[in-house]
Amino acid sequence: MNKVISTVYREFPIVKLLLTIGFSIIVCMSLFNDLKISFGLLFLSALMLVSIQNYKIVLFILVLFTVCIETTLQQISLASGQSGMLNFNGAINIYIVAFTLLYIFKGEVKPFNSLITKPFLLYFLIVIFSLAVSSDRVLTIKSGIRISTGYCLYLLISQLITDKKSMDKMFKFFLFLCIIPIFVGLYQIVFVNKFHFTLDMRVTGTFKNGQSYSQYLAILLPFLFARLTSVNDFMGKKVFFFVLFILGLANLLYSNTRIGWVACFFSIIIYCYLSNKKRILLFLLVLLVMMGIALSPFVMQRFGIYFTTPWSAYLSDNLYDSKHSSVYEGISSVHARIWVWKNMLRETFKSPIIGLGSGTWFDYFSAKLGIGAASHNDYIEVLFGTGFLGLFFYFLLRIKQIGLLMKIKKFTLKSPENMTVILPSLAISISLMVVSLTEVWQAYVGVYWTFWIILGLSECYYKYFLKKSTRYDKL
Repeated sequence: MNKVISTVYREFPIVKLLLTIGFSIIVCMSLFNDLKISFGLLFLSALMLVSIQNYKIVLFILVLFTVCIETTLQQISLASGQSGMLNFNGAINIYIVAFTLLYIFKGEVKPFNSLITKPFLLYFLIVIFSLAVSSDRVLTIKSGIRISTGYCLYLLISQLITDKKSMDKMFKFFLFLCIIPIFVGLYQIVFVNKFHFTLDMRVTGTFKNGQSYSQYLAILLPFLFARLTSVNDFMGKKVFFFVLFILGLANLLYSNTRIGWVACFFSIIIYCYLSNKKRILLFLLVLLVMMGIALSPFVMQRFGIYFTTPWSAYLSDNLYDSKHSSVYEGISSVHARIWVWKNMLRETFKSPIIGLGSGTWFDYFSAKLGIGAASHNDYIEVLFGTGFLGLFFYFLLRIKQIGLLMKIKKFTLKSPENMTVILPSLAISISLMVVSLTEVWQAYVGVYWTFWIILGLSECYYKYFLKKSTRYDKL
């Protein structure tokens, strides 16, 4: 196989010409139907050609997609029909899988050289097996492709980015990209919301909704915090990152998503503990209490219902019970989630071992109960889709991710990257284990990709320092 691909690459100019002609024909044909489809296919064509010639450029483009894929790219449909079988986001997912397979066949990417491959493949196999019992096989196939794209990004980054300069460039690029959604969010706060703070006007930045944007900020802000507290930059840079951090916090507040707030501050507190910044940790805890007191009317509006609603009401099967908070139009979000979870668990026990098909929850639920409702629980959704077998291997994957970052933390203890990359990644991974109890953060493409990208970069630094250490030992 490697000889065949090498031969193709020696004939690269001809292959490039044929691909260009082929994709141009597709684009020209699609011009008669839909202009958006034409531009979408044209961009895909260009991306495929670039990936053959320079994979590093493509990896940077894919990192850029994390902040625009949910709103910009999901709006471009590449399939006709009411069901919208494939949008541009889906096409990019397929492209990433194809891109990864190409470099595996070339021998430049070796999956089992990456440290997360085994637990991921065990979970992914259960996702594939769930096809046998799936109520909608197309949705399960889509789910499998979506799940695999995060791993593919991790694989490509952790094995193709091998020099320290490229690692640093990609990490800086990841950090500076946040300027785009943060300033879009700032525009929404000032000119769209006019500083009003309501559930109906959540700031979304460049993401699909307030929940997705808050999860992205919960991942990003600990990195900015680490940069501020751990790097001796000159004053201009410190001011820049401080302003960016404050604006990010303002965006997080206006995203009006409680789990996003909790995830962000929990990650920062874990980071302070792991990095032994006890003074900063104490200051943050005191500041948090003072802010809670100062903003008590707002805090009680968003959290007070949990202290006033009896548990018997939360466990009621009457979803529209008027006893609940008027803030949620007669329905508590906790009550709704518990009601959904109970129904999911009832359905799951129809096929407890292998589940009812990965990615089928929302459509299955809508068809059976007549309403559409998100699961708001990563673990229960995995249980519904892939059964107890899938949930076991999914837990194994998540724990292995944390274990990998802890291993990297010990190995890179004396490097600056330990404070600015590894420890924030570890804190975020631990925090997301908690977030998964009440949110399916992996359903948000930009957030899901961002997590796997930082995991891949962390492994890059680990391999670099491991190689450097081995060279030193030999000397």
